[in-house]
Amino acid sequence: MIRNIIRFTFLLILLVSCKFEFGQENHLVTKPEMMAVCNKFMAVFRNKKYTEALQGLKPYSYIEPFKIDTLVATVSQQMSAFTKENGEMLSYEIVSEKDVKDSLIKLTYLAKFKRWYIRFVFILYNNGGGWAITKFDYDQHIDELFQ
Repeated sequence: MIRNIIRFTFLLILLVSCKFEFGQENHLVTKPEMMAVCNKFMAVFRNKKYTEALQGLKPYSYIEPFKIDTLVATVSQQMSAFTKENGEMLSYEIVSEKDVKDSLIKLTYLAKFKRWYIRFVFILYNNGGGWAITKFDYDQHIDELFQ
């Protein structure tokens, strides 16, 4: 059941990330600054502050803010159920960083729980004026880490 919930969320996040808003508040100039935003998200998420973690993405994302808001309740509910079944989140680590020239970065993190794991993916885009998050999702598609 938990896996079905996570699959549902993955589809929801894909739908959310398909529509962009061009009223982004902050364009970070450097790649390290944008990666720091993603690292902060993971640190805050690890501390079960799901609302704060998701809200922290808004100023650096083209994803419409109201769509991020709709994820807060869903993520909180899913993570509550997931941690009951798999234990608390112990740590996280960045497992891959793939760049497409100076335009795109795919950051993949592994969140490690007591009995299971979740993969988090951020797609970052540089339009020439700064970096922004254009896609965020999480799932259990661990096989993709071995490719």
